[in-house]
Amino acid sequence: MRAIDYLKCPVCGGDVESDGKSLICTGSERRHLFDFSSTGYVNLLPPGKGRNARTGDYKIMISARTRFLDKGYFDKIPARIGDIISTLAKNEGKSEIAFADCACGEGYHTCSILKTVAENGIDPVALAFDASKHGASRGARRAAKLDCGEAFFAAGNIFSLPVKDGAFDFALSIFAPIAWDEMSRILKDDGYLIVASSGKRHIYELRQVLYDEPREASGVVSCPGGFSVVSEETISYKIKIDGNEAVTDLFYMTPFCYKTSKKDFEKLSAVSSLDTTVEVKLTVYKKS
Repeated sequence: MRAIDYLKCPVCGGDVESDGKSLICTGSERRHLFDFSSTGYVNLLPPGKGRNARTGDYKIMISARTRFLDKGYFDKIPARIGDIISTLAKNEGKSEIAFADCACGEGYHTCSILKTVAENGIDPVALAFDASKHGASRGARRAAKLDCGEAFFAAGNIFSLPVKDGAFDFALSIFAPIAWDEMSRILKDDGYLIVASSGKRHIYELRQVLYDEPREASGVVSCPGGFSVVSEETISYKIKIDGNEAVTDLFYMTPFCYKTSKKDFEKLSAVSSLDTTVEVKLTVYKKS
């Protein structure tokens, strides 16, 4: 199937088709139209909300994520997620799968996972959504440049996704809030949700730079009804971040940038390199 076959109109819920320039709703007398941008993404945020122009990560944050992730510091995370998807798909006799990346950021993980799954002999389709139009735009540009497979990027609300019920084999939540009800709606009855969350010591050394009394991450993700835990594992390794720009970019990738005081932020200016811990918990849930 094509990526657009999984979509529905965010206004009326009807099917959509593409003429190459726009997505066109076919589900009502009034045909809703959503243009592809020059970079290839589509804005499918819920209509009628002026604040949509300012949702999600800002452009400076998306640029920081792109620079940092392009250096490969976190590559083990999407590589492992791609292997997990491939193994689960093969165990169930599936040669092709579709996944939704919910809060995809700038698309680095989406494209890396697509590439890994394809290399493992599975034919993947990915639909990636982020509240930030800057993120969706960067993701679409990355996918086109890498030619990593069937990938569709859109600005969208992960709590009200413009996709059909029961459409996906997998849903991903990577360092993002989890829209549990929506994940249940969009997954097939045998679908899986894969969550990447911060381990207790994840980038703890950056916390030590910023705060006088740094705290560990909680490392806890609650599982509601409708899902069961299939597996849990932790990826843990050390990295050396070279250069003040890269250290600052890591800061802008985290929730710290929303809550750190100017005084604490200024501490970063003295940091020319940082040895820190990457600790990520991967939890696989099955829809039940």
